Amino acid sequence: MQLIWTELALDDYDNCINYLEKYFSEKVVKDFLFMLEKNCSLILQNPTTFPLTGIENTRTILIIPEVSIFYSIKNENEILIIRIWNNRKNKKNLLKGSK
Repeated sequence: MQLIWTELALDDYDNCINYLEKYFSEKVVKDFLFMLEKNCSLILQNPTTFPLTGIENTRTILIIPEVSIFYSIKNENEILIIRIWNNRKNKKNLLKGSK
């Protein structure tokens, strides 16, 4: 099974890392990256473990209290990472552009 990242998810990732690098220590950035990698591994190991969101075929897992991964199981070989989402934002904008 493999993870495929949408352009929005990649933009979210870049924005999140840039924000952390600007306002927090290198340790915070490393801790975030560790948690992101750990949660991506958990998704790959058992993608149906995490709760559905109410958005068709979309599940979520918390990375840190402020940030979640939203993903969709495309088929038995592919999981689509839809967003790396700032949980303080309104989820109705989840599928819209990152701006």
